[in-house]
Amino acid sequence: MTDNQIKLDVSCLGFLLRDRMTGFQGVACSYHEKFHAEAQIGLAPKATDDLSKLPEAMSFDVGMLELVKEEGKDATWKVIESVQPEPHDIKLGDKVEDIVSEFKGTVTTLTTFQNGCVWAHVVGKVDEKGRVPSQNL
Repeated sequence: MTDNQIKLDVSCLGFLLRDRMTGFQGVACSYHEKFHAEAQIGLAPKATDDLSKLPEAMSFDVGMLELVKEEGKDATWKVIESVQPEPHDIKLGDKVEDIVSEFKGTVTTLTTFQNGCVWAHVVGKVDEKGRVPSQNL
C-alpha cells in the first residue's frame, strides 16, 4: 500500500476518502457488504456554514475510493474514531427471521455504520402477486 491507500473495508470508517471519478470526498460513515455487487463505502461530506440542511452522504464502490491525506497528518490519522460493532455471526446469504415481526428472508446486504450499528437488508420469497418483500433489520 502507498501513502494514499488504506484497506477499504469496515476498518476504514472514520477516514477522509475521495471518489477518484467525481472528486466527491467525505468521512467514511458506513460500509456496505453486498451479496450481488461490489462493496461500497458511504461518505459524509463536511457541513457548510448553513446548518439548516446537512449534506447527504453518498455511497461509492470501494474500488473507486482513495485516502485523502491531510497535510501534516500521517496516513493512519482518522477524522473521527469509529465504535467497534458488536460481534455477530450473520453472513451474506444467511436465512434469517426477525424476532419481532417474524419476517423471514435472505440477507443480501450488511451495513456497518460509524457508530457501531449493524444493519441487514433481508429479502423474502416472492409472494402470490409476484412481489418480492424486503425489510431492513
